[in-house]
Amino acid sequence: MKKINQIYLAEIFISNLLFSLSFQYIYIRTVGEINSKIFPIVSVLSCLFSIIFTKVNKKSSILFDNFIKLGIIESLLYGAAAFYCIASGKLILFQILSMFCCCILKQAIGVCMIRFNEKIYQNPKDRCQYDNNVRICCDASVLAASALAFFLIDIISTEVLIIVGTFAVIFDNLCVIYIKLKLKEFEK
Repeated sequence: MKKINQIYLAEIFISNLLFSLSFQYIYIRTVGEINSKIFPIVSVLSCLFSIIFTKVNKKSSILFDNFIKLGIIESLLYGAAAFYCIASGKLILFQILSMFCCCILKQAIGVCMIRFNEKIYQNPKDRCQYDNNVRICCDASVLAASALAFFLIDIISTEVLIIVGTFAVIFDNLCVIYIKLKLKEFEK
């Protein structure tokens, strides 16, 4: 379990660093060109899917059991969206697709993470230690991303940011899929 914990924390640091370095700047560069009515629609959908997936998660393990499929679908969607948007030059579309993907798939995957943490950290002390370590990893990764962005953001194109953000999503999913497979080994 210790190795899973270390992989999990490293994954959180790296993916959060890449998320912090890319998605907020993609947002800044594209938001002015997006119809403002999309944002409340995305917020409503995100909340509705969160409620639905949380209720499903309380009653069954269907989301957790299908986590690998959800992660693969999300990775493929982000990869296809990035490829299409960069190839067509419609970079705004990536932001829109990303928002809708977040309001559906990210909600399902987020709910799955509740079950992950329940399986990995079975006592309150371990869970508290994990939560503190996650907070440290997240904050350290944002500090590192901010320092990088301070020096690099003016020379990084939106296309490169889209590639970095897409890589972050795929990397995040691959790591958590690996952890899920390792958890299956421990359960045997």
